[in-house]
Amino acid sequence: MFKPIFTPIEDLCFIKNKMHPCYALYNANNIDENDIACLAAKFLHKNEQNIIKRRKNIVAKKEYIASRFLIKSYIAEHLVISYQTLQLSFDTESAQLKALYKGKSLAFNISLTHSKGFIFFAITNDAINIAVDLEYQNTTRNTQALANAYFHPDEVKWLLDSDQTQFYRLWTLKEALAKITTSSVLEVLKQNTKQQLAQYHHTTGQYKEFTFAVIQSMPFINQCWYLINHEKALQLSHE
Repeated sequence: MFKPIFTPIEDLCFIKNKMHPCYALYNANNIDENDIACLAAKFLHKNEQNIIKRRKNIVAKKEYIASRFLIKSYIAEHLVISYQTLQLSFDTESAQLKALYKGKSLAFNISLTHSKGFIFFAITNDAINIAVDLEYQNTTRNTQALANAYFHPDEVKWLLDSDQTQFYRLWTLKEALAKITTSSVLEVLKQNTKQQLAQYHHTTGQYKEFTFAVIQSMPFINQCWYLINHEKALQLSHE
């Protein structure tokens, strides 16, 4: 299986690279809580501002701002268009996040996930189906009980002799499968993951206490994985 290696970057140079797909991981906890309102006004479309106002959780607000800023920055640079003309909107019919330019959908497939303030996303052209998932490894969770309740019998048996990391590997793959097949998570949890993955290319990985999974319709060739360390990207200058 292909094993991704994230390239740490100190700025937003990833938006200059126009290879597809592009994957990026960012810690939105770096955002100052006191800057949320100003950042939302500066970087979010009016429709996006209406959505973030309805979110009460501070971490969720940070994740929302960071994901919209980074994804739209990449698309604006790639297409050489104004950042301010873009918005991201979740399309309920296709169950996908869509990039809109002046109200019209652009030819990108975007998959976004977040956990504990970290965001992980992938962007590709619309010829490639893609889905990602990210999960914090809760060491106090009874993962075997969860597997017994929801997973395929073969997987339950396999996990009896496996550590907790393997549970989260399976869990994130199942979440990503639900996204790429537009199925319900409960439906996918019961299925045999190995069999369902046969028609896709996939990988899993670890970053600190997080497990992530990527599933896509093409092989993992010439793709870019970025760990964004650019703290100034979403910090205001208090002068």
